[in-house]
Amino acid sequence: MAPNPKLFFFHNPKAGGVSIRSLMRSISDLLRAPVFENNMVDHRRNAADYSAFKGYDVYEGHYGREIYDQVADNHLTLTNFRDPITRIVSLYNFFRFSVQLSDEELASEVYFAVNFAKTQSFEAFVRSEDEKINVYIQDHHARQLSHSGWGLSQPADLLKACETLRTMTWFHILEESELSLRWGEQVFGLPVPELPHENRSISTTEPLIRESDMSPSTRHIILDKNKNDLRLFEHAVSELHKRVRL
Repeated sequence: MAPNPKLFFFHNPKAGGVSIRSLMRSISDLLRAPVFENNMVDHRRNAADYSAFKGYDVYEGHYGREIYDQVADNHLTLTNFRDPITRIVSLYNFFRFSVQLSDEELASEVYFAVNFAKTQSFEAFVRSEDEKINVYIQDHHARQLSHSGWGLSQPADLLKACETLRTMTWFHILEESELSLRWGEQVFGLPVPELPHENRSISTTEPLIRESDMSPSTRHIILDKNKNDLRLFEHAVSELHKRVRL
C-alpha cells in the first residue's frame, strides 16, 4: 500500500473509535476534514448536501454512507464494531458519567440524550421512544453504513450495510481486537500497535452500569431495537475470520 493513503472512517460511537483515530494518524498525515456532522441536529442542518466538504484526504467522524457517496475520491474505508448490547451500555455510562457540560448545554437539543442519561435510569434510557435517544441506540451502525446514523426516517438497509462492509478496506472488532490488528498489519503493511484504551467512562460517585445488571426485559428491548445491528455484527465477525491470513 502506498504511504499516506486517503482514508474515510465510518466511526461507530462507543466502539473503540477514538483509539482507531489515533492509529489513523500513524497511517496517514494528509489533510483532514473538519468535523461537520456529529449528531442529528448537524444532520438536519446539512440536509444531505455535503458538497462543501469535498476535497479532503481524511474523513474521520460519525459519518454515514450518504456522506461517503458524495465526498469519496478513492478513499480507503474503515469502520469499527462492538457487540450492540455492550456498546449501548458503554454509551449510557459515557453520557452519564464522562460527558461534562454546562446546564445551558445540557438543555439544548444536541445534548438531549446526554441529559436524559444523567437524570434517568438505564432502563428508562433503553425503553425511551424519543427519536433523540433512539438515533443512538436503534440499529445505529446498520443505518450508518446504509445511509446515516443520524436519521431515523429511513430505516436500516441491512443488504446495503453488508455491501458497504464487503468493500471495506479494514475494520476493527472490539471483541476480536488481536485478530483485527493482525489483519490491519497485513492490509497497511506496517506494524499496528495494540490500541490504547481511550475515552473510557469513569465514575467516582456510583457504580458503572454493567451488562450483567440489566433485566431480561431490558435486554429484550435492546435486542428488538437492534436486529439489524446484531446481524451486521455477526456478519462482520464472520468476514474478519475469512479475511485474515493466519
